[in-house]
Amino acid sequence: MKRDLSLSHYRSRYRSRSQSASRSLLLYLSLSLLLVSAAAAGAQQAPVVENPFEAPGRAPLLRVQTVVGDSGPDEALFYSPGHLNIGPDGTLYVTDSGNKAIHMYAPDGTFLGRIGQEGGGPGEFQMPSGSWFTPDGTLAVKDMMNQRISYFTPDGSFLRSEPLSGSIMTSAVPEPLGEDRYVNTNAGGLMVMRLEGGDRPAEPPFLEIVDGEGKRLTTFGERKPVEEPRTSMLVNSVEVAGRDGKVAAAFRNAADIRIYDATNGRLELVITRELAFDPREPSVEMQTRDLGEGRTGVTMVGMADPVTLDVAFDKQGRLWVLTSLFDEAGTEEKEEEGDYEGLVRMEIYGGDGKMIAAWTLEEPADTLAFAPDGSLWLLDSRYTNTARRCSVRWP
Repeated sequence: MKRDLSLSHYRSRYRSRSQSASRSLLLYLSLSLLLVSAAAAGAQQAPVVENPFEAPGRAPLLRVQTVVGDSGPDEALFYSPGHLNIGPDGTLYVTDSGNKAIHMYAPDGTFLGRIGQEGGGPGEFQMPSGSWFTPDGTLAVKDMMNQRISYFTPDGSFLRSEPLSGSIMTSAVPEPLGEDRYVNTNAGGLMVMRLEGGDRPAEPPFLEIVDGEGKRLTTFGERKPVEEPRTSMLVNSVEVAGRDGKVAAAFRNAADIRIYDATNGRLELVITRELAFDPREPSVEMQTRDLGEGRTGVTMVGMADPVTLDVAFDKQGRLWVLTSLFDEAGTEEKEEEGDYEGLVRMEIYGGDGKMIAAWTLEEPADTLAFAPDGSLWLLDSRYTNTARRCSVRWP
C-alpha cells in the first residue's frame, strides 16, 4: 500500500515533532532571522512581507515542449549537469562537470555541439561549474580545478583564459570560495553581480556589482552571524537573480529572500516564507561519488531541510523560486519508488513581495532559467539528468 506523500501529510507529520526539538530549531532560526532582519531593517528600514504556505492564486500551467540530456548521440547525454545559461538568441548552455564540457542546444532542443573537453590546455576544462555572458556577448566559463575563467564566442570558439583568484584546498578542509555568479540586472546594460565567499562572518557585505571590466561599483548584502566557518558557508549561501535593476538574494537554508536595488545596493524588500516543516540546523558532511574510469570525487555537501534551490525573474519582473520540501527519509523512499512528484515546490512572488502562486512539480528540478521568448527551462541534475523546456500559460 502506497504511503500518503501529500503535502498535508508532511506538514502534519513535521509539525507533530517533539516540542523540545521544534522549539530549539525554531529558536535557532528565529534568532538568526531576527538579528539579520533587525540589522537590515534598522539600517535601511526595508519592509518585510510575510507569506503563508498556501498561495492565494491559481498556478500557471507549465507544458513540457522539449526534453534534452537523455537521448541523442553520446556527446549530447548529460553525466553531471549543474548549471543552465541561456544566450540572447535562446541557445541553451548546460554546464556538465562530469563530461568536462558545455552542452549547446537550440531552443527546440536540437543538439548543437559541445564546448571544451577534459584537459588543461586552451579551451579545456577539469571542473566547469557555471557559465554566463559578459556585457559584450562573450561566453565565460568558470573552471575551479584549472583555477581560471575561459572565454568563448557564443558558438564555442575559444578566445582567452584568465586566472581565478583564491584557492580550493587549505590543508584537509576545502576553503569555501563561494561562487562567482554574474547575473545581468539590466541596469544600464553593463551591470553584473558577483557573489563572494561567505566563510568568515566578520567580513563586509558579500554581494557586489561590477562593470564589464570587473571594476567594483558597489557592495551590499548582510551576512548572517554564524561562528563556525563551515556552517557559516551554508547559512550564508544564497541563490541570486537579477533583472530590471533589481537583485534577489534567496538564502538557501532559511526562509527569507531579499530584494536589492542593483544600482546602489539598497535593501528594498524582505520576503519571508512559511515552510512545509521546521528546518533543521544546517550541517556539513563529506560525500563521495564515482566519476568513472576508477576516479572518485569527494565533495563537501550541506545538509538542511528544506533548501532553496534556485531563483529567477521572468520578463514581467515576477520572482520564481524552487524549494525542496522533503526530509531525508521521505526523499529516499520516493527515490526507491521512482516517484519524484512533490519533491520540489515552485513559488512565484510579485514585485510587492506577496505570493502569487505555489505548487509542487510533477517532475523534479533544481535550476531554472527563462528564455528570451518567455519559456522556462528547468534542469534536474539529481534524479533524471535532463533539462526540459516548458511553455508558461497563466489561467
